[in-house]
Amino acid sequence: MLSTGIGYGVAIPHGKSPTLSDLRLAAGVADAPIGFESLDGQPVRLFFLLVGPESASAAHVKALARISRLVRREPFRQRLLQARDPEEFYRSLCDAERS
Repeated sequence: MLSTGIGYGVAIPHGKSPTLSDLRLAAGVADAPIGFESLDGQPVRLFFLLVGPESASAAHVKALARISRLVRREPFRQRLLQARDPEEFYRSLCDAERS
C-alpha cells in the first residue's frame, strides 16, 4: 500500500463508505509538520481527506487527480498555508478550482 503523502508537504488520505451518497472533502493545515512517510520523505502540513460512496469510483479518481494537480502549484500551496482563517482557506480552494 502506498502512502497518501504525495509530496510537496501534502497528504490526501481517501476512502469509500457505503453510507455516503456523494463525495465529501475535508481539508486543513497542520500547525506543525507531521511525519507521514510521504513519497518525497518530507513532512506534511496540508491535508485533504476525500471520502465517497463505493459506487462513485470514477468521480473519486477524478477528484483525487484534480487535487493532485492543484497542489503541484507552489503558489497555490503557499496561499493555503498562509490563509489566516478557514474562510480564506476555502476561498483559495474555490479560486483555484475556477482557474
